[in-house]
Amino acid sequence: MMLITHNRGLMDKLVTHTMGIYRKKLHKISGNTEKFYFQIAQEEEVHEKTRIKDERRRKEVEQFIERFRAKARTLSKIGKKEKLEKLKTLDFAFRSRSFLGKHVLSVRDLSFSYDSRKPLIKNFNMTIGAGERICVVGKNGKGKTTLLRLLAGVLKSKSGNIVLNPAVRKGFFEQTNIQSLVHTQTVEEEILYSHSDVDRQQARNICGAMLFDGDKALKNAR
Repeated sequence: MMLITHNRGLMDKLVTHTMGIYRKKLHKISGNTEKFYFQIAQEEEVHEKTRIKDERRRKEVEQFIERFRAKARTLSKIGKKEKLEKLKTLDFAFRSRSFLGKHVLSVRDLSFSYDSRKPLIKNFNMTIGAGERICVVGKNGKGKTTLLRLLAGVLKSKSGNIVLNPAVRKGFFEQTNIQSLVHTQTVEEEILYSHSDVDRQQARNICGAMLFDGDKALKNAR
């Protein structure tokens, strides 16, 4: 049986072997994703140590050849490992504004359900203070995305209330955000028109940070 899922915790509990594409090659190991990434890191460390050792030896031979004018074929017998290319990763930050309040958001007795017979969220209470960063963790289908959509005002709660500090400006980007994209616009245009003070160079920089560099930024956003 082959399992494909975005839930790494579930995967690690069930699988006996892991396959992954890394540096344009397919790797397969016996074990879970933790062992997979550990083995990849070990292989890259061995590669780099071997490359440095070979490069040092190569320079020693070059010096020997230069000093004693030895035959150049001595050098050609020593293989040369290429330095591993640095992999591109997502690297960007969100802009923020100063906030002097004590609390950002307060939730009181929030309840919601898609089916009246099966409450999904019931009497939920929470207060987020200034400077706090919240991570929502849970199994699939337990209401993580629904909760975030309620807090963002995308969904209306059945009962309870959400109070935002007047100085807060909300922003919400769903894990599947296709519906909010304009089908005729490129990645660059979506970023460019997302905020009035973003110019084209800034939009291109943001595209590059999200791995849409060069002509990739001109692809259709959807």
